[in-house]
Amino acid sequence: MPIYRCPKCGRTIELPEGKYYCKVCGPTAIMVKVDSIKEEIKKRIQSMLYKEWKEHEDYVIRELVKEGYPEPYVREALKEVVMETTGRPL
Repeated sequence: MPIYRCPKCGRTIELPEGKYYCKVCGPTAIMVKVDSIKEEIKKRIQSMLYKEWKEHEDYVIRELVKEGYPEPYVREALKEVVMETTGRPL
């Protein structure tokens, strides 16, 4: 049987496949399968990384150009790294 976790209080319980709400938090807290939680966390991390990339884009370009790398290549490489890391274009 799969394990379900409450996204609000963290309560876990083993139940047959289905949709459940948390007994503690009530019907507004739909229990999430533990495998689904891992995917949710991955998406959140990707989102956080994307935000960080956006905030530091100019800094990364400036520093690598200072090191002697041609700016067009830096920009292209940065776009590829961001896409590989976050799944979204810069």
